[in-house]
Amino acid sequence: SWLTQTRYFQKVVDWSFDVIDSDDSGDVSLEELYSGLLLVHLKFAVYVGAPACRPASREYVAEIFHLLDTDDSGTLTKEEFTIVMKILYSQVFTRIVIQWTLTLMIVPLVS
Repeated sequence: SWLTQTRYFQKVVDWSFDVIDSDDSGDVSLEELYSGLLLVHLKFAVYVGAPACRPASREYVAEIFHLLDTDDSGTLTKEEFTIVMKILYSQVFTRIVIQWTLTLMIVPLVS
C-alpha cells in the first residue's frame, strides 16, 4: 500500500525494531515482533486515530511470523521484520481510507 512505501513508515519500522531488539542481536523473536507491532500501532494512532489502534491478533501475527521464518530459527531479521510490518500495515491503510471516507461523507450530512 501507499503507506508502507513512505519514508516515514520505514523510519517508524526501523525505530521499532531498534527498540525491541534490546540485546542488539539483529533479530527478533515472536514476542518481540508483537511488541514491535504494538509500538508501531501506537505511533500511528497519534496521527490517524482509531483505525490504527486495533492491532492484528497474536495468532495472525504468529502465522505470518512462521511463514517468514524460513530457516526455522525462531527469529526474524530486520528485513523480515520490515516485510511483516508491510503485510500487517497494508490492512491498516485500508481501514484508514474507509474511516476517513465515511467521516468526510457523514459529517457534512449531519451538520
